[in-house]
Amino acid sequence: PMEDIDRIEIVRDQGGTLWGVNVVNGVVNIITKHSIDTQGNSLKASTGSEIDHDFSFRHGGQLGKDGSYRVFGKSNASISSGQALEGSANDKYQLKSTGARLDYPVRQNLSLLAQLSFSHLDANQTLELPDLITNEHNIYAERTERTEHNALIRMEHQLSPTANQMLQLTYGVQSSERLQADANFKALDLDYQINTLIGPHQVDWGVNYRNNRIRFNQSDYLFSANKLNTLEHYGIFAQAQFNILDDQLHIVVGNKSEHNSFTDWEHQPNLRVLYNITDKQNIWIARSKGVRVPSFLEYKIDTLVKGTKVSDIQPTGIDIIDNTRIQTKLMGLNDIESEVTHSEEFGYRYNDEHWSFDFSLFNKRSKNVQSLRPTFDPLLIPQVYSLLAGSNISGALNLLQDSTIGLNFEQSADLRIKGGEIIVSWRPIPTFSSEFGYSLTEMKYSLTPGTIQIISNNFYSEQLYLRSTLKLNDEFSIYGLIRKEDGEAYSTNKYTVLDVTLHWNLNKDATLSLIGKNLFSSSHLEYANTGENTTIPTYVEEEFSIHSSCAFTLDRINAKKAICFSILHVSFAGF
Repeated sequence: PMEDIDRIEIVRDQGGTLWGVNVVNGVVNIITKHSIDTQGNSLKASTGSEIDHDFSFRHGGQLGKDGSYRVFGKSNASISSGQALEGSANDKYQLKSTGARLDYPVRQNLSLLAQLSFSHLDANQTLELPDLITNEHNIYAERTERTEHNALIRMEHQLSPTANQMLQLTYGVQSSERLQADANFKALDLDYQINTLIGPHQVDWGVNYRNNRIRFNQSDYLFSANKLNTLEHYGIFAQAQFNILDDQLHIVVGNKSEHNSFTDWEHQPNLRVLYNITDKQNIWIARSKGVRVPSFLEYKIDTLVKGTKVSDIQPTGIDIIDNTRIQTKLMGLNDIESEVTHSEEFGYRYNDEHWSFDFSLFNKRSKNVQSLRPTFDPLLIPQVYSLLAGSNISGALNLLQDSTIGLNFEQSADLRIKGGEIIVSWRPIPTFSSEFGYSLTEMKYSLTPGTIQIISNNFYSEQLYLRSTLKLNDEFSIYGLIRKEDGEAYSTNKYTVLDVTLHWNLNKDATLSLIGKNLFSSSHLEYANTGENTTIPTYVEEEFSIHSSCAFTLDRINAKKAICFSILHVSFAGF
């Protein structure tokens, strides 16, 4: 439940030194509240034009003298979108989840955190898959079921007033039933870390181990020749933060060296420098190296994709031949390397009592980027022409039906991404705040002859937003967000949308919110790179919803509790 989240940290750019491989674009770090801060009971319910229901319940209590816990249950379901790029949207889902958290001080300098969660997803989606006979792309309405179990245990031990150590074990199991292939995924993580203060400086180091196991039932769409199903990571990291010139100059330097089953050892160094010009101004620069380890799909796994038309290779002038699709397979590599990205950043910040300004630039250069090299029998087209010359059209069709085109992964492309961002925040009075953001990103590929890009063409992306919050009084507040998207990044047209929320504090325990989303653009695409995967994009539509929440205790029944349940009833009855 959202109420159990303390904060969400967005860390720009590469974070491989602390977080490991594949962190090449940023980190979203979701930090949940200590269970001592979620005591009592709460209910939350939502419904609307796109939401069938969203209901959650949480109970928090004490365990012994110093321990605390919470448990929650949640159920939410959507309503299918009205329009898809092809066929019907078929994207409704229902997700049920439950979980618990325990915080317990074993002794004065040793604490325990334990978490358990379970979820079950029943979702519909529309897939684009090739016909096994004609190789034409067909639209399939798929129903997917997925269950997931997760467990976490963390022990934190304070070694001294300036040093502590942490040991954390997490284990997750996920299974799904899909049209392409059923799959079972298991992940085990073990992390150990020591944090030490040496005067004004801090030194962090640790070791980690991760084991991923994936097992899928091979099908006509997905096939693996090597039966590889395990990916292991283990490594060590160290990072030092130096505070120099009375905390005016901060230097962070570190490295993580990690071994994985696919590409052996990978090293991810990082250097960051921040200089406080004044109490209100600072500048910072950063240089880092990030690594993306290829996935199972890129390693010795063949995937059947939409067939290639003969006319896309060489037109013959005969419609029945030109419109015939040849079986096409996405073919994994036998020998793979990591995609390596070198990144430079620069930023300037100004913070005042009523406003702030944030400006940043970035430049990233990647090598060993995946591209595709189409391959097929060079004698195929000459043989087709020979059969057509003898008026043997059926023979030419049979030859094409028995042929295969391979889209072979190849790590020969280079990629350059550069851009910048500006954020301006303004709070002239305690009851009003506003923030404006603008970003511009440009991406350019450098391909070797005969290869094609996987994700998208060279593009630029321009985004801006303006959001404001106005507190009218102790009971009412208004929140508004305007965002605009322009550019070629996601193969969509530019669009501008408005989100508005009216929030009402009925009392200190109960709230009610009315929300409208996508009010300027009633039906638009926000993602349409259909060549990337098998899913069909759906249009984002106007959405109106009502949200209510309340907190109460079970040891007494009073008017506030009655108000809470009345709000929940009205929320659902209203829609």
